[in-house]
Amino acid sequence: MPKNPGCWANALDNCAGPLTGEHTLSVAVWPGENRRARLGQRVNVATTGRHAEPFTHRTVRQLTRDILCEHHNNSSNDLDTAAGCLSEAIEEFEQQRRNREAMPGLNWAPWRRDVDGRLIERWFLKTVINIDFGRGLPIGDPAASPGWPSKELVEMVFGHRPITEPFGLFHIFVPGRKYNFGLPEFVWSGVTDAAATHTVCGILTFRSMLFGANLTANRIPEGAFDAPFGLAASRVDYRFSLLNTERQKIEVRFVW
Repeated sequence: MPKNPGCWANALDNCAGPLTGEHTLSVAVWPGENRRARLGQRVNVATTGRHAEPFTHRTVRQLTRDILCEHHNNSSNDLDTAAGCLSEAIEEFEQQRRNREAMPGLNWAPWRRDVDGRLIERWFLKTVINIDFGRGLPIGDPAASPGWPSKELVEMVFGHRPITEPFGLFHIFVPGRKYNFGLPEFVWSGVTDAAATHTVCGILTFRSMLFGANLTANRIPEGAFDAPFGLAASRVDYRFSLLNTERQKIEVRFVW
C-alpha cells in the first residue's frame, strides 16, 4: 500500500496524492462570514513550553505545514467542521451572555447549542500532532520515531480505533479564572513526561478555555499543571460536557 514519507498518517498505509498544506489550526475555528474571509484574517498565535514561540501576527492562510498527504488532509474535514461548530457555539454563548446581562429583568427563553464531543476530541488529537510533528520527540509513545505520532494515535484521529479514557480530550478547570469567550486567540503548549522522552499531552487555549489532549493511557495527575503553568488548584475533567450559566439559561453541551 502507498506510504507518503512525509505524511504523519502514513502508518495507515493508505496515503494518496502529494503532501498538501494542512492548517495547523483549522480555518473553521477562526471568525469570518465565509472561508475566504477567515483565510484573510490576521491573527495572534503563540506556543509555550518546550518549543516556545512568541505571539506572531499572521494571516490564517499562512498557518499551514506540508505534513499530510492529499487523502489524509481531505479525509479529516469532518473534524475541522466540528471544531468550527465549537468555536461558533462558544462565540454565540458569549453574545447571549452579554445580551442577557444587559437586560436582566427579561424572562429569557433557554438557549442551547450541541456539539459533537467525539469529533471534537479527534480534532484536538489531530491538532496536537499537527503542531508537534517533526519537532524532535516521539508523540504519545517513547517507542515511536522521533517527531512522529504513535500508530495508535493516528488510528484514533482517523476513526480506526476508539478513544478510551484517559486518552483524548480533557478540560482544565481553574477556580477564579476569567474568561473571554469572544477572543479568537489560540495558545498551544506541549507537555512531556518527567524524563522528557516523549510528548504526553498538548494544551490548547481555545477561546480562553483550557483544553487538553492526552496522548497516553496514563491519567493526568491532580495538580499536574499548577506549577509549570501557574494554575493554582487546577482540576482535570475528562469528557467535558457542559459550558453554561444557569441563571441566564444558556449552555453549550458536548454530546458524547
